[in-house]
Amino acid sequence: MPKFAPDEDKVVGVESSSRLRKALRKGEFIEKFFDEPLAEGGINIEGIAVRNGRMHLGLRGPSLDARAFVLSVDAEAVFTKGSDLNSKVTPLQLGQDTGIRDLAAVNDGILILAGPTREEAVAYSVWLWDGAGTTAKPLATLDLSTVASGAKAEILLPLEEDGASIRVLVMFDGVENGGATSFKIPR
Repeated sequence: MPKFAPDEDKVVGVESSSRLRKALRKGEFIEKFFDEPLAEGGINIEGIAVRNGRMHLGLRGPSLDARAFVLSVDAEAVFTKGSDLNSKVTPLQLGQDTGIRDLAAVNDGILILAGPTREEAVAYSVWLWDGAGTTAKPLATLDLSTVASGAKAEILLPLEEDGASIRVLVMFDGVENGGATSFKIPR
C-alpha cells in the first residue's frame, strides 16, 4: 500500500531523477549516440527491470555489430543525490539490427524481449541474461503467426516459471487492446 493518498490535482509520491542522463551520456560503447534520434541509431530506453539491487535499462538503440546494450545502475542511487550510480554498460550479442524491446526479472536472471531497432526484418525473440555477465542465452523465437500483421512486440510479462519453462505474456503495439498473447518458453 502506498504511504500517501492519491490526489487528482497533483502528482504525489513520484520523484524524478536526471542522474541516468549522465550515465547514458558517459556510457562505454553508447556515449556518441546520446543526442541522436532513434531513426539514426540513437539511444532509446525500452525496458526496465530491477533485480538484486540493480536497475537494468534495456536499449532498443543503438545496435552495433550485432550487439544490443543494457545500462545497469545501483537502483537506490538513482534517487539519492551524491551516491555513486556504479553504472555499467553491457553489450549483448542478440543479432544484427536487434535491440531490446523489454526486460523482466525472473528467478535466475533477466528476460530480454528482443526485436528490430526500427523497421528491420528481425524476428522477435526471448533471451535469458544473468544480469551481470556479457552473454545472454537464446530461449525462443516467438511464433507470431496468430498475431495481426505489423504488430510490434513491446511488453514482456512473466506469468509463471519453473525449472523447465517460463510462461510469459507478450503485448503488442499496433494491435487492438495490445493483442495479449501467452507463450510457454523452455529454459
